[in-house]
Amino acid sequence: MDEMQFEQWEMGIYEDAIETWGRQAQMLKAAEELCELAAAINRLLCCEASGYRTREDVLAELMGEWADVEIMLNQLHVMIEMDEEVYIRKLESLEEKIKKAREKLG
Repeated sequence: MDEMQFEQWEMGIYEDAIETWGRQAQMLKAAEELCELAAAINRLLCCEASGYRTREDVLAELMGEWADVEIMLNQLHVMIEMDEEVYIRKLESLEEKIKKAREKLG
C-alpha cells in the first residue's frame, strides 16, 4: 500500500468511527485515551525509579496508549479544523520558553 492509499484508508476509518459513534462519543473517547496515556507515562517514570516492573513491559504499554491517542487526535482533526494561527502562537511560545530555559542553564 503506497502512502496515498494508506492516507485514504486511514481517513476512511476515522470518518467511519465518527459516523458510527458520533462526535460527542469520539471526543469523550479522546479525553479517555489522553488520560490513559498520562497514566502510562507516570507508570514508566515510576517503573524507572522503583524497578517494580520491567521497563520494556511498561514501555510496550505506553506505546499502545500513544497509538490510541494518535488515532483519537486524528479523529479530532477530522471533526475540528485546527486554527493555524493558534498553533503557530503555541509553537512560538514554546520556542521562547526554550530560549529562556537555555539562558538560565548556561
